[in-house]
Amino acid sequence: MPKPLRAFRISQRAVAPPDPQLRRLVRELRRVDRADMVASTVLLAQEVLRRRPRRGGTWNQLGDNLRALGNYATAERALRRALRLAPDEVRHWVMGRLGLLYEQRGDTAAAIRWFRKAIAAAPWEASWRIHLGGLLARRGRLAAAAECHRRATRCREGCIDEAWLNLGLVRRGQHRFREAARCFRKALELSQHYPEAKLGLRDVEYAMTILARGQQRTAGRAGPRSREGAPGRGPTATNRITWMAAGIPAR
Repeated sequence: MPKPLRAFRISQRAVAPPDPQLRRLVRELRRVDRADMVASTVLLAQEVLRRRPRRGGTWNQLGDNLRALGNYATAERALRRALRLAPDEVRHWVMGRLGLLYEQRGDTAAAIRWFRKAIAAAPWEASWRIHLGGLLARRGRLAAAAECHRRATRCREGCIDEAWLNLGLVRRGQHRFREAARCFRKALELSQHYPEAKLGLRDVEYAMTILARGQQRTAGRAGPRSREGAPGRGPTATNRITWMAAGIPAR
């Protein structure tokens, strides 16, 4: 997930111009954070904050990396401090990270609440709709998850290709294979080399061929009776449901 700290850094320059040693520390912190070196990021963030305790972006980095290490109580305190210091235009990033914290901690209700706060604060950003949709899908709430991802595809910022991928995965879980295929193709239009979307598309296309084979076998069994003058047996209710799920019309 992107880590947009530019607005934090702008506000921090206005608070206190960093000395050369602090500037070097901040560059090092940024480098290890981008490399996902979570323990190193925590240590460097703590060192920066000892020198400049009002750097909201650094509190955000500290809290998010403490979350990754499983230190939830300390991470929550750091993120709440970041939220108090954050300019309005980036508060949604801290709110979203609080949602991730509570999700990882197992508090689904709190996670949903914080994701919705982040969405309300930045309705143009796809990230928190994607995270909320993913959480709902993992809890088996596929219809609500699909709606979150559908709205994420309409956002003007964020990982729109990921929104289409996730919508495709949910549609696949609902056995709506044709819709899933369209979603995976949309993701690939935005990111040509997207292995998860390629795999999803290959899967649902193959699933539809399996269902089509079943339809042909059923039609073949019903055919001779119709030629003998007996009424042909149409598809069973179970088969109709299966074919409709795949987008294949029942006879």
